[in-house]
Amino acid sequence: MKPVIEQIPYFADNIAWLVRCENSALVVDPGNAEAVSSFIDREGITLSGILVTHHHSDHIGGLDKMINRTGAPVYGPNDRRLPLVNHHVHDGETIDAGAFRFEVISVPGHTSTHVAYYFTDCETIFTGDVLFAGGCGRVFEGSPAEMLASLKRIAELPPKTLVCCGHDYTRSNLEFAMTVDRNNLLLAQRLASLDKRERFMPETIAVELATNPFLRCGDEGIRASIKMSTGDSDEDVFARLRSLKNSY
Repeated sequence: MKPVIEQIPYFADNIAWLVRCENSALVVDPGNAEAVSSFIDREGITLSGILVTHHHSDHIGGLDKMINRTGAPVYGPNDRRLPLVNHHVHDGETIDAGAFRFEVISVPGHTSTHVAYYFTDCETIFTGDVLFAGGCGRVFEGSPAEMLASLKRIAELPPKTLVCCGHDYTRSNLEFAMTVDRNNLLLAQRLASLDKRERFMPETIAVELATNPFLRCGDEGIRASIKMSTGDSDEDVFARLRSLKNSY
């Protein structure tokens, strides 16, 4: 049976993700134990594991309570800032957890040990705070070149792969994108569609490649709009875009 993806919003814009197969599930980045516990109790779900993308508190704040409540194993990067992780994951590794199988992709830049989880069965990647809908995370512990390389790794997955990120910053991201990619009709349509939705709607890598400026550093229109030339590297363009978004 193909796993089903469900979202659990918490705080102002965080999203925990549930990968569910019948009554068993994995949860990604349960930063709020109450929100996740309420959902799994209501649905009668047994938690097979907890996946952590990085160490920031809004993504791991519920770990201790979730462990105490469920006893589920915790998968995540080998980082001293993640003392509750008891199954360290590594780039390129394929992991079987109960009824689920996923691949680990190292995506440093936002943090030095950030990872993403790619589920081939449901054609979905959980990107934490690296790739967002219409944008990307801030570069805290890496270089722009490192962050761009991580984004490119994700972008190389099959185009129909669904991108499930750790925050719903979509409107801000797309509004910024319009300032640097004004002639992009698909981008304009994507922004307009936000008024019709009731909750966060993840898009595919194909849509991100067509509308997310951080994946379009080679686009001449974007380069011209931020006063970068054809001779500038993609890394330079990315750094300029990220700087502009930081102050947007």
